[in-house]
This record gives sequence, C-alpha cells and structure tokens, in this order.
Amino acid sequence: MNSLPASTSTPTTSEPGRRSWGTWLHSVRFPLIFLGLMAILFLGLIYYQSTLVTGTEFNVRTWELRQFHFRRDPFTNHQWSGVSHSPASRGDPWSAVAKQLTSTIDPAIGKLLSTSNSVPDRWDLVTISTARYQTGDAVVLVNLLSAVTPDHDRFWIGWSKDQSAKAKILWPAVQDLAQFELYAKLPPLFEMALSDLDETQFRQAVEGRLQQSLLDAASRQPSEVAAEMARVGLTYGDHSELQQLINGTD
Repeated sequence: MNSLPASTSTPTTSEPGRRSWGTWLHSVRFPLIFLGLMAILFLGLIYYQSTLVTGTEFNVRTWELRQFHFRRDPFTNHQWSGVSHSPASRGDPWSAVAKQLTSTIDPAIGKLLSTSNSVPDRWDLVTISTARYQTGDAVVLVNLLSAVTPDHDRFWIGWSKDQSAKAKILWPAVQDLAQFELYAKLPPLFEMALSDLDETQFRQAVEGRLQQSLLDAASRQPSEVAAEMARVGLTYGDHSELQQLINGTD
C-alpha cells in the first residue's frame, strides 16, 4: 500500500535584514523626531528673522532722524505689524532726547533751518535693511553732516559756529534742495563752504548753483512741480529762465 510522501515544506522564518532594519528604526525614532522638531524650529527662526525690516529716515523740515522697524512676509511683502519708531543712534550732530521718538539736529545747524509750512514735513529714506542693506537718496546729506575732524569732532557743527555768516547762507540752501529730493546736488555746496570765498562770493556761488540745480531738475518735472521749484529759486534772486517756468503756468 502506497503512503503519501512526507511533506517537504519547511517553516518560514523572518528575514534577518528586515528584522534588523525595523529594530534600528524603532531605536532611533525619538532622536529622529527630535531632529525633525529642531529643523522646523530652526527654519521658523530663520523665517521670523527674515520678516524684520529696519531703517532710518530723515525729516526734510526739521532734519530730525529716526529709526523704524516693522515685520512683513518676505515672499508676499504683506506687512503684518505696525511701524515702530525710535531715535536714530548716529550720535552728533544728532542727539536723542528722552521720551522722544527722534534724534534732533544740533542747534548750531537747526536754528538756521526754515520751519515754514512751505517746506514739506516729509520723511525721506536714509537706509533700509531687509534681506539686504540698501540706501535712500537722503543718505547723501546724512553722510555729509556726519563728517568728523581728525580729533573726531563733528566738523559741520564747529564750522557753523566759526563761520556763522556763511552758515546762514549754506543751510537754508541745502534745505531748499532737499525739499525737492535733490540730494545728489548737495556735495558742490559743501565743497564751496570749504573754499576761501568771502561771504559775498560764497553767497553768489551758492545762489547760482542752487538756481541752476533747480532749473535742471524742473525740466524733468510736471509743470506744477517745476513752477514750485522756480518760486523757490527766485527767492535767491532774479532768473529769467526760472521766471518763464512760472509764467508758463499762469
């Protein structure tokens, strides 16, 4: 009588490689979770830091400086915080006053500026820092005013005291150019102040340079702005071409 052959099958066993991989994964799951959380936290901190926008502004009428900061999304530029202000920390010729949000210009210069409503109460950009550092047009004037002597004294404060007659000519002219954002036209005026011109020659040189700067800029402006430039220029003396700009708007 024939009998059934004995079964040749053998019991299956777990693969050693799969078992060791699962054991390793089980043993490192908590370190992996920790590293993942740290990576998320690190990326979050980088993103939060990238939302900060800081900078410095210059007031055209008062020549005050102030710092500003706010937060905005770096990808969409959507601003999601209000703008806060604080005194700028540049030192002389600006100084911070307790409980104020701006730094004020030294009186040796500030007392010679016009506070008339004809000068706009406008804040112009000096610097701004986002993902990269950038400068605004007003940085030209701020850097000029920050010049120091070899003894590290602020040059233009001392000059304004020693050359008071010329200071009364220079600073109003600088302010008049600044109100039209003509900061690039300012260095020649400062160079004239360093020359050996007497008061009369200095006045004539400053007035001529200012009127020409306004005339050049007016040619690229709308008629109303050009006429306002001309009116300011004519306060320094007669000038036929500036007068024509006004006559053309009448």
